Amino acid sequence: MAACLTPRGVKNLRSRCHSDLQQTFFLKKARSVLEAIIFLIIGGIEVAGERTRAILNSITPSAREYVSPPVMKSVVPKPRAGQRTRNIINSSLSVKNNNLGNIKNLKANKWVGQVNLNTDDLFAAFETPELGIRAVGIVIDANIKATNSFETYVNRYASEPEEQKHFKDTGRLLPHLQDYAKAIAFSQGISNTKSKFPKDIDMLSWIKATAKAEGGQAALNYFTDDIIKRGLSLGKDI
Repeated sequence: MAACLTPRGVKNLRSRCHSDLQQTFFLKKARSVLEAIIFLIIGGIEVAGERTRAILNSITPSAREYVSPPVMKSVVPKPRAGQRTRNIINSSLSVKNNNLGNIKNLKANKWVGQVNLNTDDLFAAFETPELGIRAVGIVIDANIKATNSFETYVNRYASEPEEQKHFKDTGRLLPHLQDYAKAIAFSQGISNTKSKFPKDIDMLSWIKATAKAEGGQAALNYFTDDIIKRGLSLGKDI
């Protein structure tokens, strides 16, 4: 048997139904407002995008590049003929002077092929690398005969007066001169710089070690084996 609703029950039921209808109405309204907001946002973005594209399309290409500059690749120019030779000459005084061993400019020597004898230049300069090597070979040979070890040789050949005094007082070369002595010793297959010279000196290797010690890799590249051999073949009598 169905329950009968009292007047009070009917009133309560109507009140709940009305409340439910209001909630439904407000939910629909809120959803409509949210959809409207989203639509406006998206529409605004699209409008802004269209305006930006219109502005970019209206300006010149150069102005566009200013807004978004292109990435420029560095361009290294190809070396011109003779540029490598000029770079080598500028990097080493021994190369510039054709003086592999940086022998001093002394008026008493009067080397064949020397071009700066009557100048105040510290080092001699020669017409050709071969003539310079001839002079260097003579000086190296004289210093080998006057000394008895790689250290005493470097102290005589490559040291300034203050450096020679240091060697005399301490019995040791300064570090840069010790490296020089090591380079010469290694060129002869010897590791101990205090050792005596080998019976058969490899003069080509000795002079190549001198070239690198005096002028670095650039000098070694410039004074090739063929140039050194030609210079040594000139002898002492020309």
